[in-house]
Order: sequence, then C-alpha cells, then structure tokens
Amino acid sequence: MVLARWRRELAVLLDAATAVFSYFVLLSWHVHLERVSPQLVLDYMILFPVIILVWGILSLVCRPDRPMRQSDRVRDFRESFAVNFLGGLTAFALVEALHANHVSRLALGLFPVLSLVLVTAIRLLAQAIVGSMRRHGLDTRRALIIGPPERALPYARTLCSQRETGIIPVGVLLPSWEIARSLLAATEEESTLAEGRSLTKQSVAILGDYSQLREAFQSHVIDQVILLTPLGEPMLQEIAVAAETEGKVVQLILDDFGTRLFHRSVIGRSNIVPLTPERDVFPHQMKRLIDIVGASLALVLLSPILLVIAIAIKIDSPEGPVIFRQERVGLHGRRFPCYKFRSMVPDAERLRETLLHRNEMNGPVFKIRNDPRITRVGRFLRRFSLDELPQFANVLVGHMSLVGPRPPLPEEVQRYPEAAYRRRLSVRPGLTCLWQVSGRNTVDFDEWMKLDLQYVDQWSLVLDLKILLRTIPTLVLGTGM
Repeated sequence: MVLARWRRELAVLLDAATAVFSYFVLLSWHVHLERVSPQLVLDYMILFPVIILVWGILSLVCRPDRPMRQSDRVRDFRESFAVNFLGGLTAFALVEALHANHVSRLALGLFPVLSLVLVTAIRLLAQAIVGSMRRHGLDTRRALIIGPPERALPYARTLCSQRETGIIPVGVLLPSWEIARSLLAATEEESTLAEGRSLTKQSVAILGDYSQLREAFQSHVIDQVILLTPLGEPMLQEIAVAAETEGKVVQLILDDFGTRLFHRSVIGRSNIVPLTPERDVFPHQMKRLIDIVGASLALVLLSPILLVIAIAIKIDSPEGPVIFRQERVGLHGRRFPCYKFRSMVPDAERLRETLLHRNEMNGPVFKIRNDPRITRVGRFLRRFSLDELPQFANVLVGHMSLVGPRPPLPEEVQRYPEAAYRRRLSVRPGLTCLWQVSGRNTVDFDEWMKLDLQYVDQWSLVLDLKILLRTIPTLVLGTGM
C-alpha cells in the first residue's frame, strides 16, 4: 500500500536522495575521491547538505500535493525536470559565487542529469508495479461520482479506462434525470442512457439523482465519494455531511472557478480538496500486520483445541456440519462468509422464525439469552466464545480484524434505524470489540451502536491493545454468553 498520508514527504525524500546519490556517483567517477587530499574531500562533502536543502525546497515548490492515485507521467516528468534543472543552476551559481575553483564543473553539471534519469525511472517503476497490482484488483477503492453530467460522466469513464489509479467507479449521481437526458441528447448519447442501469458503451452506472445518495450507500459497496459539483451547489454541504456521517472518504474536485480561488490562497495545491480528514496510513498498516501475525499464530497454536472442538461437535450433533458459514457485512458493505463452530441444531435458521417473539434485544438484532436451539457443546463453546475461533481464518484473509465492531447480518444493516450507525462499517469488523467487553447481552442495541461508533471515532493501536487485554478475563470467566 502507498503511504498516501506521507506522499509529500516521500516525494521530497526521493528528490533529495537521488540528487545526493547522483552527485556522489559523479564525484567518485570523475574526481576519484580516494586519491585526493582529505581537505579537498571535505570541500566536496560540504555540498551534500546544500544539495539536500536545495532539492528539498524545490520539491516542495514544484510538486503540488496531489493524490498518488491520480498521478500523471508527463506532469511528473515536467516537475522532476524543473526540480533538477533549477537545482543544478542553483548549485552551479553557488559554487561560482564562492569561487570554488577546485570543484569539478563536469561533475557539477552532470549530476542533475543523472538525478533526473534516476528519479524518473524510480517513479515509473513504482507506478508500473502499483498499477499492475491495481489492475489485478489489489489496493483498489470503489468510488461514487457525484456531479453534473458534463463533468461526472467523462470523469467516471476516464477512471474506467485508467485502472492503474485503483479507483473503481461504482456509478454516478446526477442533479436530475431531466438535465442528464437533455445533455446526452445534445451529444447523441441518449440511446445509451437507462435509468438505474448502466451506460452500455462505458459501463458507468447511473444510480439516480442527488436525493438518492443514501440509497446508493445502502445498495452498493462504496469506499469514497468524489464530488464534482460546483462550489455554489446548494446540496454540496448536505451531500458531504451525509457521506461523512457514514464514514466515507470525501474529495471535492474543483471546477475552474474553485481552482483559481484556492490557488490564490494556497500555493502548491492540486484541484483535489479532501473534505474529510485523511487517515494516518502507518497505524492502519501496523494494525493489519498485527492481524496477520496474530491470526497465524492463533491458528497454529490452537490447532489441537480446534480439532477437539470439531470432534466434540460431531459427537454431540452428528447431523450437521462442524463449521457454520453465514454471510456477514464487512468493510463499507462488502459481504463475506463468516465462519464459526456450529453451536446450534442443524435447522436453527428455520426455527428462528418461531422464536422471534422471544427476542430480548431491541433494534434489528435477534438475541435470546437461553436460546433453545443451542446444543450442549454449543452452550459451552458460546460461554467461552470458543465458537468464534474459526474467524481467525477470516482475519487472516482480510475479511475481519482482531479488534473491531462485530460483523452484522445483511438484514440487520438494512434495518438500522439511523444512517450514522452505518459508520461502523467504515472499519473492518473484528473478533472482539468494546461491546463484547462492556457487558455484551446486557447492553441494549442503541448503546451497542454508540460503543462501536466510539471505537471508530477514537481508534488507535493503544485502544486495540486495551480491548484485547480486557477480552482475556471475559474469555476466562466465561461471560461471553
């Protein structure tokens, strides 16, 4: 994964590092540092901090802070050329001003050229590797495009044709169907438009108008929202707030007026303005690394216990399978098969309809403290949360995390009484969470949701560690039921 939060720092580091490396290579080749006097070597070394400072400043000035997913190779080369050309001129002028006649002019003139070649090659290689990953479905984001058709439709088509960006357009929302039809008719494209369906040539789905934003969130997997609406759009704030409420990343792509307005006040900005805080990627990568290591160790170390549990389930209830597979909802609405040791009778799903009147949990969740469908072994497993051990496999493949809100059923998500509750889907679901260590079945549905939202809004690696430590006595004391 690209460290998007540090993209500016990485660009500066790359420019300065390649310049220093190029200068050292040219000196070693032309001057033969190992043969000259120590004093002359020291004089040459003094230029290193100067190069770092000059190239760092020029990188900050010449390279706008744009998302790495939307980089442009020609623009990147122009920026790299500007950094190294101006840097070379600055270094040469400084040496001339100081009358440092001993400094090799050949090395001084060639090292910016080598630096330009190296930094361009590294950027192209990185883009090729990451682009290949994204074309194969790795490191991708599903985006909802919102804006007038003359901007939203071409932008969505561009994303479809440039898969290396890793942004997959789920569809577009337009101001109204009437405006969309009139504009498309003017360009002889009306025959490709079908309400609620896709543009047959470009495979861009038209999901409706601005008022159908929440319906789009409920029926599609959406990681981020890209707004192409003008700054004067009356519904701009309402759309941005609704998207942020559900935990979506929101970006505004400025029109010509907005670009001029922002560039007058902020130097070095691109025309993409984040409307939600960018998350710090490094802690989330550490969380994923901890998940992989923790789940792998757990599956290996607990394998004898897993085998014993499987045998006990088969002896106690030989009719059904050992592993119960159920569809659950994960990150931003993605559905995945959630695995558990079967703790109920084989026809438990059918019997559920006859027990709805005994539900002890308010809201869309169904829970009974003394559920008659639970088997004898299943009751023991549930008491110590042993039935959830197979979910370490879900953690390993990335469906879940060690810590996070518990994964809901699809029908539960559809019946959430408040849109804000869907923000709990903005993080990976987990094996344990604040709700499980705060009383579990003694906590009502609304308080459960508040605990999950508190986790989402206040997440940190320290909070995960605290929850994991609080989970241990819950398991040992058998308060998991």
